[in-house]
Order: sequence, then structure tokens, then C-alpha cells
Amino acid sequence: MPRTTRGSEQRRLQCLQDIQKLQEEIKLLQISNEKLNAVGLDDMSFTELASLGSMLDEGFRIVDEQLDNALEEITTKQLFEYDFMGGDWTQRIEKEDLAYQSLLAGRRVALRNKAREFRLSPPETQPWRSDDPERLKLDIDSLEMEKERLRLFNQRMLGKELDGMSYSELFVFSFEISGAIMKVVSMKKTKRDEEMGKTKRPRPSVNKEPISPGQIRWWWQVLFAHDNTKRLDNFMSLVDKGPSMCAHAFAVDACVQERCPSRSGKAKGIC
Repeated sequence: MPRTTRGSEQRRLQCLQDIQKLQEEIKLLQISNEKLNAVGLDDMSFTELASLGSMLDEGFRIVDEQLDNALEEITTKQLFEYDFMGGDWTQRIEKEDLAYQSLLAGRRVALRNKAREFRLSPPETQPWRSDDPERLKLDIDSLEMEKERLRLFNQRMLGKELDGMSYSELFVFSFEISGAIMKVVSMKKTKRDEEMGKTKRPRPSVNKEPISPGQIRWWWQVLFAHDNTKRLDNFMSLVDKGPSMCAHAFAVDACVQERCPSRSGKAKGIC
């Protein structure tokens, strides 16, 4: 067995620290990547979904503009190739390119799902057990590449760093963004319906407590004040006390009309 020196042990520990740091950075990028692709939106609020939707809308707008520019370039190129290579060759190349980009999009979905599954249900043991610093450096290089891949993909979902993308890449990519937008819109509707359901309150019930003799005397003064202005002022103070009080007043008024018609007429026209 090779002898482990203090220097090699320090390098190994440093590599393990670098690996742990990269894993944490990749984890954050994976979460952002999932959100930008409308995966795992259940824990987001309506406000967060609205913000995400705005970012995706802006990203789609920029990608769509870039797609128009790329279309002009590829049209000019295809006209030139058509003259020299023929229409069949040009169409075949275009179909192959679109098929390849669609295949890459499918692989991105598979990688995203696998990474999410791994993150939510991590294995009990970590694979970074090598004692060889050189082997660990290779692992670091692999993680660096994955980190850059996720970073670039997230930026492109926001309409950034699109230089160098072909027409087929932009075309397929625009469909990925539009698909995410539709899922966000659907989730926003679900969240809005849930919040509206929570804010609905039952209608207040009418107070059915018995009316005391003192209340009856007070209603009498309100309903049958001799002065019209005073009667209106009294009634407005009655309304301020709530619907149940107003209901009691009209109950008294109905009773008075039956027993004392000559006086109940003064209460007419109050409301």
C-alpha cells in the first residue's frame, strides 16, 4: 500500500472541502433550475409565482427576439446552400438539427429529474471516499463542469448569454420556456383560488336576543319623534348600531302599526 504523507493528507482534505462546497453550489443551482422549469412549485406563494412568471416572460421575449434574428441568418444561409447542395439536403440538415436539439432537451429533463430525486432522497453514504488526491481532483473537475452547465442553462432561461446558440437551439429552448410559463400560470390560478377560499367569511347572523322593555321605549323615541329632522338623526344613529338593532326597530314598528295605527304613520318614510 502506498504510504500516506502529511502533505498528501492535507491535499486530500482540501479536495474534500472543495467537493463539499461545489456540491452546495450545485444544489442551489439545481433548485433554481427546477423553479425556472416550473418543477416543485407547490411551496411557492402567489407573489413568488408572479415574480417567477415575470422573469420567464422577459426571458421568453428576449429569446424570441434572438430567434427572429437567427431565422434571418439561417434563411440567407439556406438560400446559399440550396443553390449549391439542393433543397433536399438543406431540409434534411434542418430536420436533423431540430431532432438533435429536441433530444438534448429530453436529456436535460431526465438529468433534472434524476438530480431532484437524488437531492430529495440522498444516499446514506457519500461517493467521495477516495484517498487519492488526483482522483479527487478529477471529481472536482466533473463537478465544476456540472456547475457551469447549470449556471449557463439558468441564465439562458432568463434570456441571458444566448450568443452562439443556433436557430434550432433557440427554437427548442423557446418551447421549454413557454412550457414553464404555462405551468406557472396554472399554479398561480390554483394559489389564487386557495387564497380566495381562505378569505371567504360566513355572513354575520342576526342577533336573536329578546328585546328588553328599555329597548322598546328607545325604539319608540326613534321611530316616532315629532320632528322629521330629529327622526332622521335618530334613525341614522340606529343604523350605526348594526343590522340587528335595525331589525328590532322594524319589529317594534310593525307591532305598533297593529295596535296604534294613528301614531305608527309618523314612522313611515324613515327608510
